[in-house]
Amino acid sequence: MRPLERFRSIRAKLGSVIVLAVALTLLVSYLVIGFALRNSPRDSEAIDALALARQAAVGQLTNIPGDTEIVWRNADGSVSSIEGHQFTFLPDPPTDRVPRWSVIGNVTWATVPLEDGGYVTAMQPAFRRGSLGGSRRHSASCKASGGSSCWPASSPG
Repeated sequence: MRPLERFRSIRAKLGSVIVLAVALTLLVSYLVIGFALRNSPRDSEAIDALALARQAAVGQLTNIPGDTEIVWRNADGSVSSIEGHQFTFLPDPPTDRVPRWSVIGNVTWATVPLEDGGYVTAMQPAFRRGSLGGSRRHSASCKASGGSSCWPASSPG
């Protein structure tokens, strides 16, 4: 027996097809939107890190946030100074004059070039989003590694 043969009137058959089509459209739309927005928290963190690095580069960063590290590099890539938190790694110096960003472990970083040929890098802890949209620090891997995987190596001060 065909699925629509259960319905006697054409009105019931047409109505059931329309309801099914709307339900499938909503499901596909939900999946496509979810797929398109899957990295939006990470992108927001990168934008924040880029904004901090740009502020530091132009001298407008007067107060470094508590969980942030600012790394100043010379034109040859050597570190000239580090301000704020001390993370357990430093991203490699860039080889071109283009702003860069990434997430490594639980740290979001962004590097922007300076006018003198050097670079400034802003680094912050990356957040992970829970399944219900809440944000929480992803610290299980840090605890499992004894605290050495990505969190600040020393307390602020």
